[in-house]
Amino acid sequence: MEFLEILRAVGSIAAVLGLLAGALYVVRKRGLLAAGGVPARNLAVVARIALTANHSLHLVQSDGGTFLIATHQHGCTLIDSRRTEEAAARQIGAAC
Repeated sequence: MEFLEILRAVGSIAAVLGLLAGALYVVRKRGLLAAGGVPARNLAVVARIALTANHSLHLVQSDGGTFLIATHQHGCTLIDSRRTEEAAARQIGAAC
């Protein structure tokens, strides 16, 4: 009888792990989560220029537009941002 109880416990654990793996597969396949657990977005660093050891400029592109960001030892600063026509149209449509 002891063997059957152990077999049932192992089977239950395997079933739960299988369900979790299946759910993770479905969530990733549909693009609901990226690999790091953050919602998937189109975000890319187009260019990076090191100015000094602690200062650099980053050109970042996303669905909403292109952003020039300066990073330094105290944090970061948005220097300039250009919205894409699509994002600007969405913003105008939301305001109406």
